[in-house]
Amino acid sequence: MEKRVQIEEIEEEKKDEEQKKKVEQKKKEEQKKKDERKKKNEIFTEDEIATLEEEVKKENLEIPKPREPKSVQLAFTEKIFPTLAMREQHLREAPLPKIKALASSSKTVKERSSCMKEKRERKWR
Repeated sequence: MEKRVQIEEIEEEKKDEEQKKKVEQKKKEEQKKKDERKKKNEIFTEDEIATLEEEVKKENLEIPKPREPKSVQLAFTEKIFPTLAMREQHLREAPLPKIKALASSSKTVKERSSCMKEKRERKWR
């Protein structure tokens, strides 16, 4: 009995150790992935930055300071026709509203209304 208990304890310890190793491996893999993502997102790597700084120190060069922020005023021209792009406004006329476009088509409003009346009459006969 005691031997079985000892053997079970040893097996449990081995399983625990294996689990710990798996967890450590997962952590290492996650850290590698994070580092790779970081490298992909950076413009310069840390090594490149260090070498550039060393070169600047050796040659006694000055790194220019960043520019001071300034506010910029932009003036926009007013659109003549709000539905057209500015580059096309001098070439075209403004588009007609839908109601006027219907009225200016081949059939006039009166002709359409008379056709509708005839259709209604035919249907209700």
